[in-house]
Amino acid sequence: MNNRVLVGGIIGGVVVFFLGYLLYGMAFSSLFDQHTMAGISRSMEEFGWLHLILGNLFYGFLMAYILHKANTVTFGSGATVGMIVGLLMGLAGNLTAHGTTHIHTMTGHLIDVVVVTIMMTVVGGVIGWWYGRGRPGVVA
Repeated sequence: MNNRVLVGGIIGGVVVFFLGYLLYGMAFSSLFDQHTMAGISRSMEEFGWLHLILGNLFYGFLMAYILHKANTVTFGSGATVGMIVGLLMGLAGNLTAHGTTHIHTMTGHLIDVVVVTIMMTVVGGVIGWWYGRGRPGVVA
C-alpha cells in the first residue's frame, strides 16, 4: 500500500466514522429503531469501540484503494465513484442480510442502502479531493 492510499484511507475512515455518528446515531436513529429487531442493537455504552473504529478505517481504505485504481483526482469524480460503490455495497449487503436474517424489515434495509450510499458519496468526494489537491490543471 502506498502513502497516497494510506493517507486517503485514514482520512476516509475518519469521515466514515463521523458520518456514521451523524446519520446512524442522530438523523436516522429513530427510523432504524422502528425497523430493527428488538434487542439486537447495542447502546453507545455497549459499543465495541475498537471494532467500530477498525471497521470504519477499513471502509476508508477500501474507498481509497478503489479511487486510487480509478485515478480519481477531484471531489466530483470521487463522489460519483463513491456513490456507485456505496449503492452496490449497500444493496449487496442488505439484500443478502434480508434474505438470511430478521435484523431489519425491508424498509430498514432500504434505509440502510440510502445511508451507506450517502456516506460513501461523501467519503469518495473527500478522498478524491485529497488525491487531486495541488495537482496542476486539476479543478476540484
